Amino acid sequence: MAKINRIEIVFDNFPKIAAISGKRAEQFVDKATFDIQASAQNQITVMDAVDTGALLNSAYTVTSKGSDYQVAARESAYLRNSSDILLPEVPKPKKFQSVIAFAVNYARDVHDGDVKMAGRPFLRRAVEMYRPIFLKAMSQLVKR
Repeated sequence: MAKINRIEIVFDNFPKIAAISGKRAEQFVDKATFDIQASAQNQITVMDAVDTGALLNSAYTVTSKGSDYQVAARESAYLRNSSDILLPEVPKPKKFQSVIAFAVNYARDVHDGDVKMAGRPFLRRAVEMYRPIFLKAMSQLVKR
């Protein structure tokens, strides 16, 4: 039996494969985040958490490429009550990460509840609905 003394890689495609997979993964994370945001906004309506429409319109997504905060802040500013405060934009996340945020200061109170009302977890519900789709797509990406 012959003994192997040396292994030589003639074609090193691993960096190319990693770059392609990484780009696809980043694109999918960004798309998933926007889809979850849209679902959360739908859940706000379904859960009857709409008063002025400021909460619904204050949703925005931040990815490593940028944010749509300015649109959300402008839209919700016209609809909010005078006592509402617009929160500052959340920082830009790292690659392969994204954030769904709300510009109005009372979004967490509506989502989690407070002493006056029970929570209406619109974002949690949207994430849980999208979780199986996200996991399946990411596992298929890894298999490629």
